[in-house]
Amino acid sequence: MAAMLLTLLPAGIRASALSDSGTKTSPYVVTTYDELRAALDKSGAEEAGETYIKLGNDISSEDTANNYNFNLSSEYEQYVSLDLAGHTLARTTQSIDETLFDINSNYTLDIDDSVGGGEMTYYNSHGTYAYLFWNHKGTLNIHNGTFISPGTNRQCMELWGGTTNIYGGKFYSDNIIIDHGAGYLYIYDGDFTATKGTNGNYVTGLYLSSNNGNFYIYNCNVYCTNTVTDNFTGLIVAGMGNASSNALKDHIPSGTAITADGKAVALADKASGVQGRNINLHDPTDYNVKINITEPANGNKVPFTYTNSNPNVELMFGLSWFTGDGYMCDENSVFDFDSNDYYRVTFRLRANSLYFLNNAKVTLNGREIKGERQTMDEYTYYYDFSLAKEPEYKLGDINADSSIDSKDAMLSIKYAKKGAAPKDEEQFKRADVNKDGVLDTKDSMILIKAAKKLITIE
Repeated sequence: MAAMLLTLLPAGIRASALSDSGTKTSPYVVTTYDELRAALDKSGAEEAGETYIKLGNDISSEDTANNYNFNLSSEYEQYVSLDLAGHTLARTTQSIDETLFDINSNYTLDIDDSVGGGEMTYYNSHGTYAYLFWNHKGTLNIHNGTFISPGTNRQCMELWGGTTNIYGGKFYSDNIIIDHGAGYLYIYDGDFTATKGTNGNYVTGLYLSSNNGNFYIYNCNVYCTNTVTDNFTGLIVAGMGNASSNALKDHIPSGTAITADGKAVALADKASGVQGRNINLHDPTDYNVKINITEPANGNKVPFTYTNSNPNVELMFGLSWFTGDGYMCDENSVFDFDSNDYYRVTFRLRANSLYFLNNAKVTLNGREIKGERQTMDEYTYYYDFSLAKEPEYKLGDINADSSIDSKDAMLSIKYAKKGAAPKDEEQFKRADVNKDGVLDTKDSMILIKAAKKLITIE
């Protein structure tokens, strides 16, 4: 039976029922702190699986309950997706709980904010330290959202194992944002802001205190907003096991552009940090991926060769071709557009990081295409080829009777007054005679003149 630490609720805390199924298409929509605990409890109650959770409104808990945090532990591999969905998750407590989320072996916690404006805050007035996240041996992925740890010695993260990937988000705390004691840390993007400092005296925007040096920074912005003291450091790495890994240069891509307070910084070989109130690190990697293939033509064999412009990404398994009805083509297949409406080509790209693929501009024969994420570092892309011509239409001939007359003008007036709407996209295009994407009186005036033969619509 799975060892979940959420199962026993503190005295006086009410368990909550859940609706929905917790799947990707039907996530648990939670509206209370207890419902979120119950949803996370379900994620570890069975064998390996995936659980999807979404905040349905702002959630806040003000309590003194011990062991009331989100302590994630299971005997089986678990993946949990938590979508803030534009809402706030906040806990203010005076208890023994040092962290809001405690991530242990076998757990992957994936945090995103699909709407924007989502926020997570944790404040504990009891004890010496308090953290939003404590990663022991699990995996923590943060994609978006705002994360706040107010109070002296209240840090955003304590990392003592596993892997932590920061793909974006905004992080605020009085001083140290991340304490990296063990495990692997990758910062692909994000804003890190120190707002006060230890006892208001010393400010570090992003302090990476690491025992093993297993971290890498691709992009980030670091801010120190305390203007009371000049005793501040923007970005620093320290406490590593050997002198060579104490150099910031060893933990950023070659050629990284660094600015401090608007001025370019030439980083010395052994420099452990950068001083400034506003620091930016920018990865120079080329994220353009150009895939070129032979375009399909009737009677030709289906092509499986391609070129890939970017060595930072791998096209896995080559190309796959399918007919419109889902039949998979092989090397002996021949294009027959008389029998099939279209042919679909698919391919999967893998890079050394999800950050790369999240930011990649992928084109197929010059056409930009969007991918669908499959795993943490793989995206699938597809494009449909068709030889069917798009329907021809005459601008202004709204009713498609091959003439522009008072009938078309009357339809345009109805559209402008919202008394009617085009039946499809083609009719919309016929009515949008000035091609501004809006059906209004400007189109009606043009059509009235055209119906009276005063002007010709081209």
